[in-house]
Amino acid sequence: MDALEPSKDTMKLVDAYVDGTLEIADALEIVLEKYRKSGSKSPA
Repeated sequence: MDALEPSKDTMKLVDAYVDGTLEIADALEIVLEKYRKSGSKSPA
C-alpha cells in the first residue's frame, strides 16, 4: 500500500481505544480537531 505510517499521536489514540480507556467517537473527534487546526481539508 502507498499509505503513510500513522503518526505517534494517532497510534497513542489507537492504543487507548484498544485498552478501553478511550471511546472511538472521542478518538475521531480528537483526530478531526487536529486536522481542523492544521488547516488540512482531508485527513487522508
